[in-house]
Amino acid sequence: MLKKKLLLVFFSGFIFLLLIIPSASPQRRVSINEIAWGGTKANPYDEWIELRNNTEKDILLDGWKLLSESGEICILLSGIIPAKGFFLLERSDDNTISDIPCNMIYRGNLSNKGDTLKLINEKGEIEDTANKDGGRWPAGCGSPEYISMERVNPLGEDIPSNWKNNDCKTVCGLDVKGNPISGTPASENSVFLNFH
Repeated sequence: MLKKKLLLVFFSGFIFLLLIIPSASPQRRVSINEIAWGGTKANPYDEWIELRNNTEKDILLDGWKLLSESGEICILLSGIIPAKGFFLLERSDDNTISDIPCNMIYRGNLSNKGDTLKLINEKGEIEDTANKDGGRWPAGCGSPEYISMERVNPLGEDIPSNWKNNDCKTVCGLDVKGNPISGTPASENSVFLNFH
């Protein structure tokens, strides 16, 4: 009988704590969601980066920046990323993904040896990172497969286990020579796990 009372008190206290402690809300409004640092089969310099809006509201990216630790990438973002939508950045021109229009063109290159990307919000705060510990990219590849690096959980930490190769089955887009992109530009990642 005493065990039952103790269990009842324990569970009552646990439920009370669940009710008074607010549930965690996503801190990261926008994630660096996918990176094709190795380029495409048509051109290894045709790199692209995808951002993901994790909120239910459109977000104005004016005043935001995407920077690399190496200094090769310094993008002053502008435009709107739709609620639960994507923002596609293509290097040098809008032909990297020939059949999907990009939201913005950037200059600079992503080193195949690795780098760290930082997404800085309009307040000057780090909103997100990709490969924050530096060194080699945790996923993706260049020649000969040219597979993008996809984030598994867009709200999860920037740790190597939260990045995977595109599965090469769930793909979209064509490169400038008509080859399928081994990635999911401007759409949900092949490795995305729904954590909602």
